[in-house]
Amino acid sequence: MFHHSMLLLDLMLAIGLSAASGFRIFVPFFALSLATSIGHLDLPSNLDWVESPQALILFGLALTLEVISFSIPWFDHAVDIIATPTAIIA
Repeated sequence: MFHHSMLLLDLMLAIGLSAASGFRIFVPFFALSLATSIGHLDLPSNLDWVESPQALILFGLALTLEVISFSIPWFDHAVDIIATPTAIIA
């Protein structure tokens, strides 16, 4: 049990640091969804939706769109408009 709580704390620290350094918002969520889907992390039952295949696919698509947006300036601006409020909420 101690190991899982330390892993969750480490994950939350990583998300906080990535957000503070300007990392895109969907990278940590995709990593969290992937870690729970393959069994490396066990989240509380109210977060079971994170390990669903649908969440993993949606976070993966969002991550792909964010990476692609770096090479298309107008698309990057549109993603920033959506990502900024999402980062604040997250």
